[in-house]
Amino acid sequence: MNAIPYITESLFLGKEEVYDIIKAYFPEDDLRTTDLVEWMGKDGSWGPTKRRQMNKERKRGRFYNVVKLELRNFTWEDIINVQQYRKNARATASTICPIGYCRKSKTKEPMEAKVKSIGC
Repeated sequence: MNAIPYITESLFLGKEEVYDIIKAYFPEDDLRTTDLVEWMGKDGSWGPTKRRQMNKERKRGRFYNVVKLELRNFTWEDIINVQQYRKNARATASTICPIGYCRKSKTKEPMEAKVKSIGC
């Protein structure tokens, strides 16, 4: 997958660098580097790790399309109330495009029903 111009950049990152980016979006002490590495390894969709020569050192990591630093400064303080989030997302849909991640188990329902179930 290619980077999205002006939004993401392709970076070769090791596990510590990925952890440093992701930990900002989790409550303190809820995520450890070892947990993240284990999850990413078991998931399989991240691909295998590779070795690269960087700054005269061998580095183990993967290429990631990462949201540019200047665009990462927005986080919700509290998203426990999913209904409130959905209401806000719909109300601001004409001016703000939510970019995120969601998962839904495989079902035989039509795509329109799947999209509707995640509140889009």
